[in-house]
Amino acid sequence: MSLLRRVDRAQRGADTEDAAAVSPQPGLTKAQVAKREDLLHDIRLRLQQEVGSTSTALLDAEASEVPARIEGIVDRIIRANGFAVTGDERRSLIEEMLG
Repeated sequence: MSLLRRVDRAQRGADTEDAAAVSPQPGLTKAQVAKREDLLHDIRLRLQQEVGSTSTALLDAEASEVPARIEGIVDRIIRANGFAVTGDERRSLIEEMLG
């Protein structure tokens, strides 16, 4: 899904059911996987809200600047909320936002 579509969906309060799932770490139980997916879902919602609130700045940015800005938003949301995510999950969240 494109960044513009994600911004539009976030502004309308749409759910993120169609967001690609991040592969959980091997060896986790079903309950742990479900809890992890709930955490990642919460992160996605917060990211979409943040991207929606900064959509003008993102749309006005040079195309080459957008990935770094999205990465900064992802890192800021993770850090501000104390989310513990793996490097792979972080990269996947960035890729999803760049979609």
